[in-house]
Amino acid sequence: MAMTLYRRLQLPFEILTNYKLEAARTGNWFLETNPYIAKS
Repeated sequence: MAMTLYRRLQLPFEILTNYKLEAARTGNWFLETNPYIAKS
């Protein structure tokens, strides 16, 4: 799925995981990472 999104958008992005949320230096991964895609 991630490669399909990369092919469509042609933008580098990271997939958010619990580990990344917990390891965020500021405690807020969204402030540290740009751009991001949100899906609910």
